[in-house]
Amino acid sequence: MLNLNYDQMLEFICKESGLSRSQVEDKVDEKVARLSGLVSREGAAHIVSNELGLKIAEIPSKLKIQDIIAGMRNVEVVGRVRQIYETRE
Repeated sequence: MLNLNYDQMLEFICKESGLSRSQVEDKVDEKVARLSGLVSREGAAHIVSNELGLKIAEIPSKLKIQDIIAGMRNVEVVGRVRQIYETRE
């Protein structure tokens, strides 16, 4: 599972679903209340995301190096060596 904070999750859900931030926050608050506080806001955001057909935990097969975040596992990095400097001791 990715280590995204609550704000990053909301940003992803808003971007992918087309809903406003306040609409998404209302859905998250409703989910927390419905589950009697047994789930965190992050957990509720995951549930809302899944209900909207979005998968926060899915990792695209190709990422830019700048998009790699802490918590990702089994990530392969492909890059190009642009310049090699002499060995220094």
